[in-house]
Amino acid sequence: MAEFTKGEWKREGNKITKGGQGIIAICPSPNTGGVFEFIANSHLIAASPKMYETLLAMRTWYFKKGLDRELPEFRAVQSAIALVEGKEG
Repeated sequence: MAEFTKGEWKREGNKITKGGQGIIAICPSPNTGGVFEFIANSHLIAASPKMYETLLAMRTWYFKKGLDRELPEFRAVQSAIALVEGKEG
């Protein structure tokens, strides 16, 4: 399991915070050296913990159902989890 800041992450403008208690990340705007998609990027980053949780739940579901682990969908879930956990990249 990946170690990251626990709790709900929120987007506040171009900043991602832990429930308003501290800055996790800042997505710079084009005016400060960033890209035009900085707001969309901040939404994606803020949603990351929930997406990781969902991937882990999907993997558990596959295991419980005894589904074929060679299915492309299962391999995609495994690959995404590995990326989050820094085991692939």
